[in-house]
Amino acid sequence: MGKLILLISLFLSQPCFGQSARTDEEVNQEALQNTMELLQNREKRDAYIKGDSKAQKADTMARQVVGDGAKLDELYKAAAVIFRDMATANNGDAKSMQEALGAAQKDPKAFYNNLTPEQRQMIKGLAESSAPAPQ
Repeated sequence: MGKLILLISLFLSQPCFGQSARTDEEVNQEALQNTMELLQNREKRDAYIKGDSKAQKADTMARQVVGDGAKLDELYKAAAVIFRDMATANNGDAKSMQEALGAAQKDPKAFYNNLTPEQRQMIKGLAESSAPAPQ
């Protein structure tokens, strides 16, 4: 489960997400919507990933943990929900969000414990469904 939490924090630390917070509330809202759509729309997400080496690395790690298809989409959906709530909690302040994501990468368990029960359940469900079958 720690790998999933780390992956989510990596997704959210990508440059396109860091640019989403600006002083103008309308720009913030538009950027938040664009980020949410990017994370949840496989076609747009794949196009972005192809053009960004850091996103490619994070996506490759995600695929190694959860595979392709529906589970990968679930992981990105969880990242979108967490991003939305993080943006709201930090009033769209990019610096605060980046600091929180940096802390999440250093201490994924603390990050996980600060998530809502619904968000923790999303991650737990992904971890359980992605676990290797007992041999």
